[in-house]
Amino acid sequence: MALVKFDSGHSVSSSKASKAKSGKSASVPLPAFIVGLGLPVVGMSLVLISVIVLWVSQANSPARPTSVEGGVRFQPAKKLQLPVLENVDGSPLTEQTMHGHWTVVNFGYLSCPDVCPVNMAAIHRALTVKEPPSLPDNITVLYVTMDPARDSAEELHDYLSYFDQSYQGATGPVQDIAEFAKNLGTVFMNNDPEPGGFYSLSHNSVLSVLNPEGGLAGQLIGSYDSAKLRKFLIDLTTASPQSK
Repeated sequence: MALVKFDSGHSVSSSKASKAKSGKSASVPLPAFIVGLGLPVVGMSLVLISVIVLWVSQANSPARPTSVEGGVRFQPAKKLQLPVLENVDGSPLTEQTMHGHWTVVNFGYLSCPDVCPVNMAAIHRALTVKEPPSLPDNITVLYVTMDPARDSAEELHDYLSYFDQSYQGATGPVQDIAEFAKNLGTVFMNNDPEPGGFYSLSHNSVLSVLNPEGGLAGQLIGSYDSAKLRKFLIDLTTASPQSK
């Protein structure tokens, strides 16, 4: 199904972030279940489940999606309930801290061998290209770890600082992260550990954009590059009154 792109679960040796973490003892992974739904993975496709989660997460919302630059825009923006997560500096990340600026929400994990770092690089490139039309000055990135057992706040801070000091990182109890992820149509699960104890995660790829009021303004689902993302963000932000 073309809408969903998955982490392929390659060896830890194929990722710089994974290599940096290889000296740490592997944490015991959670049982194989769809985080946030609590459903055992018994003969069910993660692809199907992710589509169901996307549908359910939008089913009770008055927001109506319209196609825009390869993604969808929600008009009006969908109201979200954000659990209290922890920023990499130790401060609480709440609904109030999401106000006053546009936020590109990206879920990932530092041991991810392919999809997560590629997406993060595309986001950074899209936001830093110096050519017209320009994006709003009040736009930032929120990287939410799907693997809080292994991704420490310090490691998240160091990783994001490589791109930009202003980028925020979020961690917290996996149940709270899963709740936030489910609200944004994101699902993830731990794969069975390898003999050495390392485990990867399988997940779909959904990039969400929150408006300055903290509402879900739009989403890109599946694969994207920096050019596609930039066009999407320009269309989304310039068409909204909050961008003024």
